[in-house]
Amino acid sequence: MLAVLTAADLKPLSLHYMPTLAGDVAAVLAEDKVLYQNQEVAFVIATDRYVAADAADLVEVEYEGLPVVIDPFKAMAPDAPLLREDIKDKKDGAHGQRKHYITSSTGRSATRMRLTLPSERPT
Repeated sequence: MLAVLTAADLKPLSLHYMPTLAGDVAAVLAEDKVLYQNQEVAFVIATDRYVAADAADLVEVEYEGLPVVIDPFKAMAPDAPLLREDIKDKKDGAHGQRKHYITSSTGRSATRMRLTLPSERPT
């Protein structure tokens, strides 16, 4: 085995985040918080695949359970768990100004939504 690397090893080299096609950045390896199921937390560099597999089996990670939100409307609530502290104050998304969903006075989602998608082909 040559090395086992974590986000802490990549951060001083500014390699801990990578750009995405959506214009955002994503963590290369989880650092302090795993954001989704099967997110990588470390990687092994080895001379062959068998040594790498043996070394990967030796990596131990302790997880603490965090609140889970799977409803996208609940995820936008002010009291929803914060996933990414690095962009908590960001107002613009990869595709422009972030929009908030309109709800009725009963708290239910509005029944109509308007969605405009850009198209390369004239219609």
